[in-house]
Amino acid sequence: MMQIKNILFPTDFSASSEKAFLFADPLVSKFKSRLHILHLISWHGRGVYSRSEYGLPISEQNRILKGIEADARQQISDLFKVDPDYYVQMVEESSKTAAEGIINYSNENDIDLIVIGSAGGREIYRHLVGGTLEKIIADAPVPVFAVGADAQPHQDFTKLLVPVDLSENSDSLLAVAADYAELFGARITIAHVVTPQDTTVIGGVGLDPMPAMKPVDMTLKREQVNDLADRVLKGRVEFDVQVVAGHPALEIEKMTQDGGCDLVVIASHGYKGFKRLFLGSTARHTVHHASCPVLVMNSNSLYQADDEGE
Repeated sequence: MMQIKNILFPTDFSASSEKAFLFADPLVSKFKSRLHILHLISWHGRGVYSRSEYGLPISEQNRILKGIEADARQQISDLFKVDPDYYVQMVEESSKTAAEGIINYSNENDIDLIVIGSAGGREIYRHLVGGTLEKIIADAPVPVFAVGADAQPHQDFTKLLVPVDLSENSDSLLAVAADYAELFGARITIAHVVTPQDTTVIGGVGLDPMPAMKPVDMTLKREQVNDLADRVLKGRVEFDVQVVAGHPALEIEKMTQDGGCDLVVIASHGYKGFKRLFLGSTARHTVHHASCPVLVMNSNSLYQADDEGE
């Protein structure tokens, strides 16, 4: 059975970060994991902590850095009431971005799961460039447990929603979802959304009205999803199947709002820049709009899961 030994919780002390901790702490207790609380201290950028812009002596730089670190540790203690057994790591991060720092830390410390808050953000810049969360989702070596603004804190995950597109990644995604279902003692709903082919989308949401769809054999689609479930799950966990027509992002969001799941397990195709703008990102939309947390698997974590299962 899958083991989650190390959970990384990156924090910037924002409200979304505090909310994510409400999920990270119970996960650590449930899996008896080691919690890594990471706050990045960086001299990069244009802030008051930039080494290059101020040309301070090394001794003064170190004094400032120690003060920043002490303040951050106090904030961690005040906000999260950290137990002495928890592992707290403060680093002077030389990476160019927070996302790179988090990914580097994950690689260097055998992290199995990243739990992070989503601040939302729907402006066009985030669609083109992406914020820290989007970059982590695209490049992280492990699954990302993303907590959106609408996610309601709870400790038990008994109903997992697993959207599949019947592509080659669907087998890997469902296998990973089954591992988590076994850990949680949960039931899986496997969802497939039959999509229109000629609709312009931004961020997973269609701009055009729903076009007339060619007739689709919904029974055949349901049979394909059931075949996938039988092939991958092999009786490991209980499941049911939902096959609907529409835009994937909107239909998945609707399923989470209907109270049919506690956690979404979804694959991210890792689209970036203009390709993501025009093709849309179902995973990205789900992270920001689902009424429950979203466990996102990119190609790195899916392939890693395949290797471990061999």
